[in-house]
Amino acid sequence: MIHPRIVIMIVTVVALGLFIGSAAPAAAQYPPASSCQTTIEERVSSELRQRLTQRISVFVNQKVLNVLNIDNSPSERYDSATGLPIAEIGLNQPYLPLVGAAPGAWSGTIQMGLEGTDFTWNVRIFQSSVFITRFPIHMFPEGSYYLTVCGARLLRVEIPEDYDPFSEATGT
Repeated sequence: MIHPRIVIMIVTVVALGLFIGSAAPAAAQYPPASSCQTTIEERVSSELRQRLTQRISVFVNQKVLNVLNIDNSPSERYDSATGLPIAEIGLNQPYLPLVGAAPGAWSGTIQMGLEGTDFTWNVRIFQSSVFITRFPIHMFPEGSYYLTVCGARLLRVEIPEDYDPFSEATGT
């Protein structure tokens, strides 16, 4: 008779092998990225031409729509030079809530920033390739910036002239 501990060990090894084997096809469907920036740029470019999410999704200001899809810009406006959606910051909104997912494109930690500044914001990526963050917009003066992920432009952010993030009630 086989000892129960040996049976448990064998079952565990077999189950682990089946789990790893079943995860491989899911990972194989995404081509290896030459760099995070190149991958994100390609996915954003592709997504801007789609009505439904295909390869990357980004949700801004707790809206339910992927802002990268056709007609889903949070401000209903698009950058004329890049075609990227524009997110308008509220007069007293200190943070920009963001949720994003790009299966196979990133893992561990990504760096977000506003193009033209030397500020970087490290964001943890969950195992499901999802990130959730509140980007600190209050650290920047009024103006128009491109929000970047891994150096790739994701959307344009507009901070209004009379911006006062900590006046009255705080925004989102």
